[in-house]
Amino acid sequence: MILDLNDAEADKLLATLDPLAALAGTDQTMLDDLLAQIETENIAVQEFLRILTDSPSEECGSDLLDAKEVAIPEVYQILVTCRDEAEQREVFERLTADGRSCRIVNL
Repeated sequence: MILDLNDAEADKLLATLDPLAALAGTDQTMLDDLLAQIETENIAVQEFLRILTDSPSEECGSDLLDAKEVAIPEVYQILVTCRDEAEQREVFERLTADGRSCRIVNL
C-alpha cells in the first residue's frame, strides 16, 4: 500500500496505528493467503512470518514476544541543521567528498 500523506497526517497515522490494530481481529484465512504470497531472503523476517502462519491469531502475540530478537547494528549519526537548501547542499557535498556516507533529510 502506498499512502500520500503530509507530515501532520503521517504523525496522526503513526500515533494511532498500533492502538487501532490492537483492537482488530484477524481473519486467519486471509492472513494465510497473504503470507503465502510473501517471499524474503531475510531470516528474521522468515521466522516472523512462520510464527504468524503457525499461530492462531489469539495466541500469536505471546509467540512473537518469545521469538528471537533481531540484531540491529549500531549506527552513529549526526543531524546538522542548515540555514537553507544551498547550505544543506554545500555541507552534503563537502561530507560526501570526504568519503562520508550521507543522506539529505528535510524535517
